[in-house]
Amino acid sequence: MNGQYYIKKNNRYVPVNEPLAMDGLEEGAWLVTVDGNCKSIRQQLDPKMAELDAALFYLKEELARELYQKSQMRPKSRLMSKKEIKAWDAYKKIMGRDISAYFEYASFDEMASGACDRIKKIVLENNGDIVKIKEKYEIKKRSTCNAVTELEI
Repeated sequence: MNGQYYIKKNNRYVPVNEPLAMDGLEEGAWLVTVDGNCKSIRQQLDPKMAELDAALFYLKEELARELYQKSQMRPKSRLMSKKEIKAWDAYKKIMGRDISAYFEYASFDEMASGACDRIKKIVLENNGDIVKIKEKYEIKKRSTCNAVTELEI
């Protein structure tokens, strides 16, 4: 017996589990996430950091969604100068249809992964001490001034 189980659906037997799904994993700790029809397996984890890695896994998904929403294209308030328009037109003419091959943005997943990796590094560097993190990464106070009053004439 191979451990495969079936249920009867519409006069047919369909498998309800995959007994060999985990056979490809090496020794170690792995984060397996099952969400509806979606399943994902994350690389080997440090068992001591499993909870943090699991939390950051879900945070990464939420960050990617938020980054996507906030990065929707919108018009800029600044118009291009005639010189900029001329330079851009010349560049497009030289590059032709290949122009899009030379530019790219990081994917939302890549940005979220980078952010989560940075958060994990900060948490580990400070042994999870929130007070130390708040002291070390204190928000820099920004001051605003009226440029006209500060001009020396």
